[in-house]
Amino acid sequence: MKVTLDTNILPADDLIASVEPGLFEFAIVSVTDRETEGLKDLAAQTNIFRILETAAWDESRFDKAVWGDSESAKRKERCLQIISDGSFPPPGARNELTKGEQHQYRDAMIFCGHVRDGGEIFVTNDEKGFVKGGRRASLEKEFHTRIMTRIEFLFVFGEKS
Repeated sequence: MKVTLDTNILPADDLIASVEPGLFEFAIVSVTDRETEGLKDLAAQTNIFRILETAAWDESRFDKAVWGDSESAKRKERCLQIISDGSFPPPGARNELTKGEQHQYRDAMIFCGHVRDGGEIFVTNDEKGFVKGGRRASLEKEFHTRIMTRIEFLFVFGEKS
């Protein structure tokens, strides 16, 4: 089963060690490597599979990204609409994003990489963006994936559960 870990789940050694070996393939999206660069305590483990993000102008490192198509763009816009509750600036009005908007943009890139790669479970502690206000239900229905917090994942799949 493919599980993508959001940046806020790191470090994840305890989570990975708590589940039955071989049951899951854990991954992060290349955005996470960029976000944790230089942070020793949060640096992503090298034994976790990497999903390349869909390239975004002025955001991605093009040697760590793949080109998207019109479906990728639609998916990212829809994800941004859901996680921001419709408040994210429209394309063409994103030259000066706030720190919060930059965070939402990267969240959407991570989630969309997970979806594009066929991930089955997305683990995040960002309840505001991915769980609350009906967001989890909307994202799961629209993108055919499951969203869980770290605690939920450990409760359901942890060997000590």
